[in-house]
Amino acid sequence: MLDFSTLSDEVLINRGKYSTVRARHEDSKKKLQVMCGELMCLSHKILNLGQSDDTEEIQESILYLEKQKELVEKVFDHLAFMQSLSHQRKSLKELAWGKS
Repeated sequence: MLDFSTLSDEVLINRGKYSTVRARHEDSKKKLQVMCGELMCLSHKILNLGQSDDTEEIQESILYLEKQKELVEKVFDHLAFMQSLSHQRKSLKELAWGKS
């Protein structure tokens, strides 16, 4: 059993903060994976419908491209958020666990 009395309150608080940020960062990686999967799926639909001779299918391909464009913007925002979590995680790691 770990004796918490040997650790300062500051260290324990920083370890809790680090754990919280790390969990959020890991969840964000999963979300990014899902969004990239959606982008690939949309790309496949755009390619298939865009190669059609049917003007309605080509129009549907354009609509999928608009959805993809919106999703790319969300991915940009999400990556910026992930970058901030990464910086926060790195600084908290040093506070919580010392220099590594």
